Amino acid sequence: MEQGTRGLTERQRRFADLYLELGNAAEAAERAGFKRSYAQGAKRQPAVQAYMQKRLSEARERNIASADEVLAFLTDVMRGVYDGEKPERNSSPRMKAAELLGRRLGVFTDVNSVLRPEPPVLVDDIAANAAE
Repeated sequence: MEQGTRGLTERQRRFADLYLELGNAAEAAERAGFKRSYAQGAKRQPAVQAYMQKRLSEARERNIASADEVLAFLTDVMRGVYDGEKPERNSSPRMKAAELLGRRLGVFTDVNSVLRPEPPVLVDDIAANAAE
C-alpha cells in the first residue's frame, strides 16, 4: 500500500479522519477498511495520534476568530455596518463596540489614577532593626 504523508498509509489517514468525525474508533476502523479490533491499537500509534492532533489544531484555527477579525468586526459594528447591510440606527451596540475598541487600543485612562496617584505606604521597621 502506498505511504501517505508523515508515514501514514491512506487507510490510516482515512481511519483517523473518520475517528475524528464519528468519535467511534471501531466504526471508523471498519469504514476505513480495517477489522474492528484494529481500532484500539491504531489510536495509540504515534503517527496516527500526531496526524489527529494536527487535524484538530487546524480545525480550531479555522473556527476561532483572530484578534484582527474581532477588531475589524467591532469597527464595523461601531460604524453601524453589519456584513455590508445598511447602517444600523440603534446606537447601543455601536457604543459598546466603541467602548471595547477603546479599551483594547488603550484610548481610555482612569482619571482618578492620573490625578490622584496611590499614596505611598510607609513601613515602620526601625523598631525591628533596633532589637537586633
